[in-house]
Amino acid sequence: HHKRGDFAKAAELFAKASVANPDESLFAYNLACAYARLGDPRANAALVRAIALGGDAIKTRANGDADFDALRTTPWFPALVR
Repeated sequence: HHKRGDFAKAAELFAKASVANPDESLFAYNLACAYARLGDPRANAALVRAIALGGDAIKTRANGDADFDALRTTPWFPALVR
């Protein structure tokens, strides 16, 4: 769904996956990506969770991910991924 641009459906499914497997950083990360594309403020919390689970690898990935382009100028995004 995410690749097709259906970010709302992608977010719904990634949220379910995050609940089903709360220790998997990739589900939280992809949820943050979908929320970011939707302009949903929950992108922050999802990315915080993904970083808590995946550490520096998630920060590096988020820095280069176009899904977060709209958030790069927010106060929280640069501080979170440095």
